[in-house]
Amino acid sequence: MFFCKRQQGLEVSPIEVKKARQTKKVPEVAESSRKDAEEVETRPVQHSTEQVIEDEGHEQLQEEIISHTLEAQTEHHSTEDCQTQHSETKKRKTRGPTKMNQVAKKHEEKVQVEFTRLGEHVGKGSVTLSSFLGPLVREHIPYTLSDWRHVDEQTKYTLYEEIQARFDVSKDWQKDCIFKQMGYTWRASKSKLLTKVRSAKSKQHVLNLKPDNIQSVTAWTNWVKSRASTSFKAVNERYRTLRRNQIPHTTSRKGMVRLAHEMKNKSSDPSKVTRSQVWVARHTHADGRPVKPEFEAIILRTYQLLIWTELVCSLE
Repeated sequence: MFFCKRQQGLEVSPIEVKKARQTKKVPEVAESSRKDAEEVETRPVQHSTEQVIEDEGHEQLQEEIISHTLEAQTEHHSTEDCQTQHSETKKRKTRGPTKMNQVAKKHEEKVQVEFTRLGEHVGKGSVTLSSFLGPLVREHIPYTLSDWRHVDEQTKYTLYEEIQARFDVSKDWQKDCIFKQMGYTWRASKSKLLTKVRSAKSKQHVLNLKPDNIQSVTAWTNWVKSRASTSFKAVNERYRTLRRNQIPHTTSRKGMVRLAHEMKNKSSDPSKVTRSQVWVARHTHADGRPVKPEFEAIILRTYQLLIWTELVCSLE
């Protein structure tokens, strides 16, 4: 616009020059200014004060349009950012299955595992070993296998070779203990998968739950159908009844063996830590409350028996 005024012989202030330079940053306004300049060149030159006022008013209107457009764009982008942050917050990350990739990479550093006299592993290395056995079993043993005892010898050899490559275990009795735990872990993982299958809302969802080590879709479909048979439901209900009658514990995945080992390490006289003390600690919270109110009488009776036994032993 200030080019037109100079062509007309009018004075141009530095403020108008600055405004014109800011206007060049927006392509649409620059295009509009170019068209205005062409129209001014085609019109006859008028050196009146009214023309100057008209140009200044047009310039002010363009600035208002630019300001309004930039504000609208800023508001639009801020709204999109808020929506994106809200959607990211809404998606909750879950823990997922344990993979133990860090242990799998350290072939040269074998983890030391401590065993008790009864052949059960305890200590820090025991926790790492237990975490490693879960993904190892899920990878090599398909859930379509009817019984853990039917695992072939070649698969057992592969499993134990993987374990020996990362953990310092070599004796046969250690192997028996580890395979016994792997059988329990495999059955527990199989039960969790069955729970997911039963809660699936569509056939596609059930198909998506198929583990990678089951190559055949037909084999997976037949396994899912067998879980809905009358004979399987009868066996399943029998075991569910047995589990409901059991007293739940508060040790999570620590187990009774590692809890006893921990209590003996904290005790000044480990020989005085009895199985009854471990049992009471396993079925009560840290503040002494029973794990469930309905089992309070049984836990209290066991605790009283424990105190009475300690009193008799002290008198002798």
